[in-house]
Amino acid sequence: MCIKMTEKEKMLAGLPYDAWDDVLLSERMRAKAICHQFNLADPTKLDQRAEILKGLLV
Repeated sequence: MCIKMTEKEKMLAGLPYDAWDDVLLSERMRAKAICHQFNLADPTKLDQRAEILKGLLV
C-alpha cells in the first residue's frame, strides 16, 4: 500500500516538494499579510503587535 503525502508533509519531512502547491501558497500569502500588518503597526503599542504576531502561530 502506497501512502500519498501532501506537499506540506513532504516539506516538513525535508523531502522534495512543490512550493507552488495551492495549500502552501495560501499559507505563505497569509503569513506575508500578517507580517505586513505587523510592520505597519505602531511600534509603541507592544500588546497590539504581540497579538498580531500570535496570528502567525495559529
